[in-house]
Amino acid sequence: MGNTIIMNRLSLAISAAYASAITIASMAIITIWAELSPQFKNILKSWSGHHWRTKSYLTVAIFIVCTVVLYSFFKRRQSSPRFAIMLVIIIALIGSVAVTGFYILHFLGA
Repeated sequence: MGNTIIMNRLSLAISAAYASAITIASMAIITIWAELSPQFKNILKSWSGHHWRTKSYLTVAIFIVCTVVLYSFFKRRQSSPRFAIMLVIIIALIGSVAVTGFYILHFLGA
């Protein structure tokens, strides 16, 4: 019983890590896309009144859905927590560089 609880918690943590990576990548893409497409930004704005608020709601929804879906997958399989954490770090760095780089180029008028 105790081992099952530990494995379920580990599976949930790994699922949440992968969901975090997916969420970070999605938000980086959506942020840049919204800045490049006024139509897309208007769609986001129409859902909640402001595109930032909509992106926040999407962030929570993507994370929860991905965590649940991935948990159902990982609770039956073993995965490396080390790989999941490294993936989150790499995706976070890439996303940060992409969004920051986009805004720097946008500011410089490139």
